Amino acid sequence: MIKYAIVGGGIIGLAVAYGLAAAGETGIVVFESEEILGTQATAKCAGGVRAQFATPVNIELSKYSIDFFVNFEKRFGIPVDFKQQGYLFLLDNAQDLEIFRKNGELQREHGVDVQEWSPEKIKSQQPHLKVDDLLAGAYCPTDGYGDPHGYLNGYATLCRQHGVDIVLNCSVEKIEHEDKELKHLKTSQGLFEAEKVLIATGACSAILCRSFGVDLPLDPIKRQIHVTRPIEKIGDPFPLTIDFGCGLYFHRESGGLLLGAANPEAQVGFDQSLDENFMETIIMNAINRVPLLETAQLLRGWAGLYAITPDHNALLGNFSSCHEVYYATGFSGHGFMHAPAVGDCMAATLIGKKPPVDISSLSLGRFDGQDLSKEFNVF
Repeated sequence: MIKYAIVGGGIIGLAVAYGLAAAGETGIVVFESEEILGTQATAKCAGGVRAQFATPVNIELSKYSIDFFVNFEKRFGIPVDFKQQGYLFLLDNAQDLEIFRKNGELQREHGVDVQEWSPEKIKSQQPHLKVDDLLAGAYCPTDGYGDPHGYLNGYATLCRQHGVDIVLNCSVEKIEHEDKELKHLKTSQGLFEAEKVLIATGACSAILCRSFGVDLPLDPIKRQIHVTRPIEKIGDPFPLTIDFGCGLYFHRESGGLLLGAANPEAQVGFDQSLDENFMETIIMNAINRVPLLETAQLLRGWAGLYAITPDHNALLGNFSSCHEVYYATGFSGHGFMHAPAVGDCMAATLIGKKPPVDISSLSLGRFDGQDLSKEFNVF
Protein backbone atom coordinates (compact mmCIF):
# COMPACT_ATOMS: atom_id res chain seq x y z
CA MET A 1 0.00 0.00 0.00
CA ILE A 2 1.26 3.47 -0.87
CA LYS A 3 0.97 5.77 2.09
CA TYR A 4 2.63 8.80 0.49
CA ALA A 5 2.59 9.34 -3.28
CA ILE A 6 4.98 12.10 -4.35
CA VAL A 7 4.25 13.25 -7.90
CA GLY A 8 7.41 14.76 -9.37
CA GLY A 9 11.01 13.54 -9.20
CA GLY A 10 12.79 16.88 -9.16
CA ILE A 11 14.64 18.14 -6.11
CA ILE A 12 11.44 19.28 -4.36
CA GLY A 13 9.75 15.89 -4.66
CA LEU A 14 12.87 14.04 -3.56
CA ALA A 15 13.46 16.42 -0.65
CA VAL A 16 9.92 15.81 0.65
CA ALA A 17 10.30 12.05 0.17
CA TYR A 18 13.56 12.07 2.10
CA GLY A 19 12.04 14.27 4.81
CA LEU A 20 9.28 11.69 5.28
CA ALA A 21 11.71 8.77 5.29
CA ALA A 22 14.09 10.48 7.72
CA ALA A 23 11.12 10.96 10.07
CA GLY A 24 10.59 7.20 10.07
CA GLU A 25 7.70 7.05 7.61
CA THR A 26 7.34 4.16 5.15
CA GLY A 27 5.24 3.42 2.08
CA ILE A 28 6.72 6.38 0.15
CA VAL A 29 6.64 6.32 -3.65
CA VAL A 30 7.98 9.01 -6.00
CA PHE A 31 6.47 9.13 -9.50
CA GLU A 32 8.61 10.71 -12.23
CA SER A 33 7.36 11.08 -15.80
CA GLU A 34 10.85 11.16 -17.34
CA GLU A 35 13.32 8.30 -17.67
CA ILE A 36 15.84 10.22 -15.54
CA LEU A 37 15.24 12.15 -12.33
CA GLY A 38 15.40 15.94 -12.34
CA THR A 39 15.63 16.57 -16.08
CA GLN A 40 13.36 19.62 -16.02
CA ALA A 41 13.68 22.68 -13.75
CA THR A 42 16.25 21.18 -11.37
CA ALA A 43 18.68 20.32 -14.14
CA LYS A 44 18.26 23.70 -15.81
CA CYS A 45 18.54 26.11 -12.89
CA ALA A 46 21.52 28.33 -12.06
CA GLY A 47 22.03 26.80 -8.61
CA GLY A 48 21.89 30.04 -6.60
CA VAL A 49 21.14 29.93 -2.86
CA ARG A 50 20.49 33.21 -1.04
CA ALA A 51 18.85 34.68 2.01
CA GLN A 52 18.47 38.16 0.49
CA PHE A 53 14.70 38.10 0.16
CA ALA A 54 11.99 40.65 0.86
CA THR A 55 9.63 38.48 2.94
CA PRO A 56 10.26 36.82 6.33
CA VAL A 57 9.13 33.37 5.23
CA ASN A 58 11.54 33.31 2.28
CA ILE A 59 14.41 34.51 4.46
CA GLU A 60 13.74 31.74 6.99
CA LEU A 61 13.39 29.07 4.29
CA SER A 62 16.75 30.21 2.90
CA LYS A 63 18.52 30.19 6.27
CA TYR A 64 17.32 26.65 6.93
CA SER A 65 18.33 25.50 3.45
CA ILE A 66 21.75 27.18 3.42
CA ASP A 67 22.72 25.32 6.59
CA PHE A 68 21.63 22.06 4.94
CA PHE A 69 23.52 22.75 1.70
CA VAL A 70 26.73 23.73 3.48
CA ASN A 71 26.72 20.68 5.76
CA PHE A 72 25.34 18.13 3.29
CA GLU A 73 28.64 16.35 2.56
CA LYS A 74 29.72 16.34 6.20
CA ARG A 75 26.33 15.06 7.33
CA PHE A 76 25.76 12.35 4.74
CA GLY A 77 29.20 11.58 3.29
CA ILE A 78 27.97 12.31 -0.23
CA PRO A 79 30.30 14.62 -2.23
CA VAL A 80 28.59 17.81 -3.47
CA ASP A 81 29.83 21.13 -4.79
CA PHE A 82 28.75 24.26 -2.93
CA LYS A 83 30.56 27.58 -3.21
CA GLN A 84 29.64 29.78 -0.27
CA GLN A 85 31.09 32.89 -1.91
CA GLY A 86 28.14 35.19 -1.43
CA TYR A 87 25.55 37.01 -3.49
CA LEU A 88 26.28 40.51 -4.75
CA PHE A 89 23.46 42.74 -6.03
CA LEU A 90 24.59 45.71 -8.14
CA LEU A 91 22.30 48.74 -7.81
CA ASP A 92 22.29 51.64 -10.27
CA ASN A 93 19.30 53.75 -9.22
CA ALA A 94 18.03 55.42 -6.05
CA GLN A 95 14.65 53.67 -6.01
CA ASP A 96 16.14 50.17 -5.98
CA LEU A 97 18.75 51.19 -3.44
CA GLU A 98 16.07 52.43 -1.06
CA ILE A 99 14.15 49.15 -1.35
CA PHE A 100 17.30 47.09 -0.81
CA ARG A 101 18.18 49.13 2.27
CA LYS A 102 14.72 48.51 3.71
CA ASN A 103 14.91 44.81 2.86
CA GLY A 104 18.41 44.70 4.34
CA GLU A 105 17.02 45.86 7.68
CA LEU A 106 14.50 43.01 7.59
CA GLN A 107 17.18 40.49 6.63
CA ARG A 108 19.46 41.59 9.48
CA GLU A 109 16.52 41.31 11.90
CA HIS A 110 16.43 37.65 10.87
CA GLY A 111 20.15 37.21 11.51
CA VAL A 112 21.39 37.55 7.93
CA ASP A 113 24.72 39.36 7.51
CA VAL A 114 23.78 41.69 4.64
CA GLN A 115 26.27 44.46 3.91
CA GLU A 116 26.04 47.58 1.79
CA TRP A 117 29.09 48.01 -0.43
CA SER A 118 30.18 51.23 -2.07
CA PRO A 119 31.22 51.15 -5.75
CA GLU A 120 34.83 51.45 -4.57
CA LYS A 121 34.41 48.44 -2.29
CA ILE A 122 32.81 46.47 -5.12
CA LYS A 123 35.71 47.29 -7.44
CA SER A 124 38.30 46.33 -4.85
CA GLN A 125 36.65 42.95 -4.30
CA GLN A 126 35.61 42.24 -7.88
CA PRO A 127 38.02 44.14 -10.18
CA HIS A 128 36.53 42.63 -13.36
CA LEU A 129 33.29 44.61 -12.84
CA LYS A 130 32.46 47.99 -14.35
CA VAL A 131 31.18 50.13 -11.47
CA ASP A 132 31.12 53.74 -12.67
CA ASP A 133 27.31 53.76 -13.05
CA LEU A 134 26.60 52.07 -9.70
CA LEU A 135 25.31 53.66 -6.50
CA ALA A 136 25.97 50.69 -4.22
CA GLY A 137 25.86 46.94 -3.85
CA ALA A 138 24.18 44.54 -1.41
CA TYR A 139 26.37 41.62 -0.37
CA CYS A 140 25.77 38.62 1.87
CA PRO A 141 28.77 36.33 2.49
CA THR A 142 26.74 33.29 3.59
CA ASP A 143 24.86 33.08 0.27
CA GLY A 144 26.33 31.06 -2.57
CA TYR A 145 25.65 28.58 -5.35
CA GLY A 146 25.73 24.82 -5.66
CA ASP A 147 25.51 22.02 -8.19
CA PRO A 148 21.81 21.14 -8.66
CA HIS A 149 22.67 17.81 -10.30
CA GLY A 150 24.92 16.79 -7.40
CA TYR A 151 22.35 17.63 -4.76
CA LEU A 152 19.57 15.94 -6.73
CA ASN A 153 21.61 12.73 -6.95
CA GLY A 154 22.44 13.08 -3.27
CA TYR A 155 18.77 13.25 -2.36
CA ALA A 156 18.00 10.30 -4.65
CA THR A 157 20.69 8.25 -2.93
CA LEU A 158 19.34 9.12 0.50
CA CYS A 159 15.80 8.26 -0.58
CA ARG A 160 16.81 4.84 -1.85
CA GLN A 161 18.87 4.18 1.28
CA HIS A 162 15.76 4.87 3.34
CA GLY A 163 13.48 2.59 1.33
CA VAL A 164 11.74 5.14 -0.88
CA ASP A 165 10.45 3.60 -4.11
CA ILE A 166 11.18 5.76 -7.18
CA VAL A 167 9.10 4.92 -10.26
CA LEU A 168 10.55 6.37 -13.47
CA ASN A 169 8.90 6.91 -16.84
CA CYS A 170 5.53 7.03 -15.10
CA SER A 171 3.36 10.06 -15.83
CA VAL A 172 0.51 10.78 -13.41
CA GLU A 173 -2.33 11.89 -15.68
CA LYS A 174 -5.24 12.21 -13.28
CA ILE A 175 -5.94 12.14 -9.56
CA GLU A 176 -9.33 11.13 -8.22
CA HIS A 177 -10.05 12.01 -4.59
CA GLU A 178 -13.70 11.18 -4.02
CA ASP A 179 -12.65 8.27 -1.79
CA LYS A 180 -11.76 9.83 1.58
CA GLU A 181 -9.43 6.97 2.46
CA LEU A 182 -7.62 6.43 -0.84
CA LYS A 183 -6.60 8.63 -3.74
CA HIS A 184 -6.66 7.03 -7.18
CA LEU A 185 -3.73 7.92 -9.42
CA LYS A 186 -4.26 7.16 -13.10
CA THR A 187 -0.80 6.90 -14.66
CA SER A 188 0.89 5.79 -17.85
CA GLN A 189 1.76 2.58 -15.99
CA GLY A 190 -1.71 1.86 -14.67
CA LEU A 191 -3.76 2.68 -11.58
CA PHE A 192 -2.19 3.29 -8.18
CA GLU A 193 -3.87 3.98 -4.85
CA ALA A 194 -2.40 6.12 -2.07
CA GLU A 195 -3.51 7.52 1.27
CA LYS A 196 -1.84 10.90 0.74
CA VAL A 197 -0.62 12.67 -2.40
CA LEU A 198 1.83 15.54 -2.85
CA ILE A 199 2.02 17.42 -6.15
CA ALA A 200 5.54 18.67 -6.89
CA THR A 201 5.50 18.89 -10.67
CA GLY A 202 6.75 22.45 -11.10
CA ALA A 203 5.53 24.27 -14.18
CA CYS A 204 3.21 21.37 -15.05
CA SER A 205 1.38 21.45 -11.71
CA ALA A 206 -1.60 23.46 -12.93
CA ILE A 207 -2.34 20.88 -15.63
CA LEU A 208 -2.46 18.03 -13.13
CA CYS A 209 -4.54 20.04 -10.67
CA ARG A 210 -7.16 20.72 -13.32
CA SER A 211 -7.70 16.95 -13.51
CA PHE A 212 -9.41 17.14 -10.12
CA GLY A 213 -11.09 20.49 -10.57
CA VAL A 214 -8.63 22.96 -9.03
CA ASP A 215 -7.32 26.03 -10.87
CA LEU A 216 -3.82 26.67 -9.59
CA PRO A 217 -2.58 30.31 -9.94
CA LEU A 218 0.61 29.33 -11.70
CA ASP A 219 2.07 30.04 -15.14
CA PRO A 220 5.00 28.38 -16.94
CA ILE A 221 7.42 31.02 -18.27
CA LYS A 222 10.70 30.43 -20.07
CA ARG A 223 14.10 31.44 -18.70
CA GLN A 224 17.42 30.86 -20.47
CA ILE A 225 21.07 30.52 -19.54
CA HIS A 226 24.37 30.60 -21.44
CA VAL A 227 27.83 29.46 -20.34
CA THR A 228 31.12 30.76 -21.70
CA ARG A 229 34.30 28.86 -22.34
CA PRO A 230 36.96 29.07 -19.60
CA ILE A 231 38.25 32.56 -18.80
CA GLU A 232 41.72 32.75 -17.26
CA LYS A 233 41.44 36.32 -15.94
CA ILE A 234 38.58 35.59 -13.53
CA GLY A 235 39.23 33.64 -10.35
CA ASP A 236 37.73 32.92 -6.96
CA PRO A 237 36.16 34.05 -4.73
CA PHE A 238 33.41 35.00 -7.13
CA PRO A 239 29.97 35.74 -5.70
CA LEU A 240 26.84 35.10 -7.68
CA THR A 241 26.36 38.60 -9.04
CA ILE A 242 23.11 40.22 -10.10
CA ASP A 243 23.06 43.40 -12.15
CA PHE A 244 19.69 44.39 -10.76
CA GLY A 245 18.91 47.17 -13.21
CA CYS A 246 18.90 44.87 -16.26
CA GLY A 247 18.24 41.56 -14.48
CA LEU A 248 21.49 39.89 -15.57
CA TYR A 249 22.96 37.32 -13.17
CA PHE A 250 26.24 35.45 -13.45
CA HIS A 251 28.61 33.19 -11.55
CA ARG A 252 31.58 30.93 -12.15
CA GLU A 253 30.82 27.76 -14.10
CA SER A 254 33.23 25.22 -15.60
CA GLY A 255 36.05 27.75 -15.60
CA GLY A 256 33.96 30.36 -17.40
CA LEU A 257 30.85 32.29 -16.50
CA LEU A 258 27.20 31.24 -16.41
CA LEU A 259 25.00 34.09 -17.69
CA GLY A 260 21.24 34.32 -17.29
CA ALA A 261 18.35 36.76 -17.26
CA ALA A 262 14.56 36.97 -17.45
CA ASN A 263 13.12 38.03 -20.78
CA PRO A 264 10.37 40.57 -19.98
CA GLU A 265 8.69 39.68 -23.29
CA ALA A 266 8.58 35.92 -22.60
CA GLN A 267 5.09 34.49 -23.07
CA VAL A 268 3.29 32.01 -20.86
CA GLY A 269 3.76 28.51 -22.27
CA PHE A 270 5.91 25.42 -22.37
CA ASP A 271 8.32 26.46 -25.12
CA GLN A 272 11.91 25.71 -24.03
CA SER A 273 13.76 26.63 -27.21
CA LEU A 274 16.60 29.13 -27.04
CA ASP A 275 15.71 32.66 -28.11
CA GLU A 276 18.68 33.82 -30.20
CA ASN A 277 17.62 37.48 -30.07
CA PHE A 278 17.41 37.47 -26.29
CA MET A 279 20.74 35.65 -26.15
CA GLU A 280 22.26 38.75 -27.77
CA THR A 281 20.66 40.93 -25.10
CA ILE A 282 22.15 38.77 -22.35
CA ILE A 283 25.58 38.90 -23.96
CA MET A 284 25.53 42.66 -24.48
CA ASN A 285 24.46 43.28 -20.87
CA ALA A 286 27.17 40.91 -19.68
CA ILE A 287 29.89 42.67 -21.71
CA ASN A 288 28.70 46.02 -20.38
CA ARG A 289 29.10 44.86 -16.78
CA VAL A 290 32.13 42.57 -17.29
CA PRO A 291 34.11 44.15 -20.18
CA LEU A 292 36.62 41.32 -20.49
CA LEU A 293 33.78 39.10 -21.74
CA GLU A 294 34.10 40.90 -25.07
CA THR A 295 36.69 38.28 -26.12
CA ALA A 296 34.98 35.32 -24.45
CA GLN A 297 33.36 32.49 -26.40
CA LEU A 298 30.07 30.78 -25.65
CA LEU A 299 30.24 27.10 -24.81
CA ARG A 300 26.58 26.11 -24.52
CA GLY A 301 23.12 27.37 -23.59
CA TRP A 302 19.74 26.04 -22.55
CA ALA A 303 16.25 27.13 -21.54
CA GLY A 304 13.91 25.94 -18.82
CA LEU A 305 10.65 26.87 -17.15
CA TYR A 306 9.86 28.89 -14.06
CA ALA A 307 6.57 28.12 -12.32
CA ILE A 308 5.43 31.70 -11.68
CA THR A 309 2.74 32.70 -9.16
CA PRO A 310 1.06 36.15 -9.02
CA ASP A 311 3.17 37.23 -6.01
CA HIS A 312 6.31 35.28 -6.97
CA ASN A 313 6.05 33.19 -3.80
CA ALA A 314 5.79 29.42 -3.54
CA LEU A 315 2.59 27.44 -3.09
CA LEU A 316 2.87 25.16 -0.03
CA GLY A 317 0.03 23.44 1.76
CA ASN A 318 -2.96 21.16 1.26
CA PHE A 319 -6.07 21.60 -0.87
CA SER A 320 -9.09 22.45 1.25
CA SER A 321 -11.35 20.81 -1.34
CA CYS A 322 -9.29 17.60 -1.65
CA HIS A 323 -8.77 15.48 1.42
CA GLU A 324 -5.08 14.59 1.93
CA VAL A 325 -3.89 16.11 -1.36
CA TYR A 326 -0.98 18.51 -0.91
CA TYR A 327 1.08 20.85 -3.08
CA ALA A 328 4.67 22.14 -3.18
CA THR A 329 5.11 24.11 -6.36
CA GLY A 330 5.10 27.62 -7.88
CA PHE A 331 8.57 28.55 -6.62
CA SER A 332 9.09 31.27 -9.25
CA GLY A 333 12.75 30.30 -9.62
CA HIS A 334 13.50 29.53 -5.95
CA GLY A 335 12.80 25.80 -5.87
CA PHE A 336 16.38 24.57 -5.71
CA MET A 337 17.50 27.05 -3.07
CA HIS A 338 14.53 26.31 -0.80
CA ALA A 339 14.33 22.55 -1.39
CA PRO A 340 15.85 21.38 1.94
CA ALA A 341 13.53 23.56 4.01
CA VAL A 342 10.50 22.76 1.87
CA GLY A 343 11.30 19.06 2.07
CA ASP A 344 11.26 19.04 5.86
CA CYS A 345 8.34 21.47 6.15
CA MET A 346 6.08 19.55 3.79
CA ALA A 347 7.10 16.22 5.29
CA ALA A 348 6.05 17.51 8.70
CA THR A 349 2.79 18.83 7.22
CA LEU A 350 1.94 15.47 5.66
CA ILE A 351 2.70 13.67 8.91
CA GLY A 352 0.62 16.15 10.91
CA LYS A 353 3.45 17.80 12.82
CA LYS A 354 4.57 21.41 13.14
CA PRO A 355 6.94 22.42 10.30
CA PRO A 356 10.39 23.78 11.25
CA VAL A 357 9.53 27.00 9.38
CA ASP A 358 6.08 28.58 9.49
CA ILE A 359 4.85 28.20 5.89
CA SER A 360 1.21 29.09 6.52
CA SER A 361 1.57 32.36 4.57
CA LEU A 362 2.37 30.35 1.43
CA SER A 363 -0.91 28.46 1.25
CA LEU A 364 -3.45 29.00 -1.51
CA GLY A 365 -5.65 30.80 1.00
CA ARG A 366 -3.54 33.94 0.62
CA PHE A 367 -5.25 34.64 -2.71
CA ASP A 368 -8.70 34.94 -1.12
CA GLY A 369 -9.03 38.71 -1.40
CA GLN A 370 -6.03 39.55 0.76
CA ASP A 371 -3.20 41.97 0.07
CA LEU A 372 -0.28 39.92 -1.19
CA SER A 373 3.30 40.32 0.03
CA LYS A 374 4.99 40.21 -3.36
CA GLU A 375 8.56 38.99 -3.45
CA PHE A 376 10.75 41.76 -4.84
CA ASN A 377 13.91 39.82 -5.62
CA VAL A 378 12.92 37.58 -8.51
CA PHE A 379 14.95 36.93 -11.67
